[in-house]
Amino acid sequence: AALVVAARSRLHRPALDAALAGSRAGRDEIRAVATEMLALLATHRRLIWLLDRCATEIPEVASFYGTELRGRYFRDMTRFAALAAGEAEPGPATHARARALVEMAAWMAMHRLRDPAPPAVDDATAHAAVVEIMLASLAPCPAGASAAKEA
Repeated sequence: AALVVAARSRLHRPALDAALAGSRAGRDEIRAVATEMLALLATHRRLIWLLDRCATEIPEVASFYGTELRGRYFRDMTRFAALAAGEAEPGPATHARARALVEMAAWMAMHRLRDPAPPAVDDATAHAAVVEIMLASLAPCPAGASAAKEA
């Protein structure tokens, strides 16, 4: 119970919540959400690893972590990706894109630190790469430009 209380008190995402309350998600919102996600994952990686481990053995943690925390974050990032794409409802590609972006951010902010052969980059470089990839994946392209995400 204390673990769940600790997580609830620490894991906030005001940029994502603000973006979802709006009617559009442009480059500024994407950058803010990406930066916030990276900061949350990097700052609280030990807590997230602990929740992930304890969820397999403690039903209360499993419910909180799987549904309230992780599940809600994936759903909200999918809604955010749909908003950025101008979709009323996210399609299968948007679900996949949102999940891939969250997993990539988690690897760069958390898991690369435990990787036996991590890339030789510092946190700032890793985080900048995540923001760049999220912008390329989610931001509308300038008029006349072709988008890799359309492929």
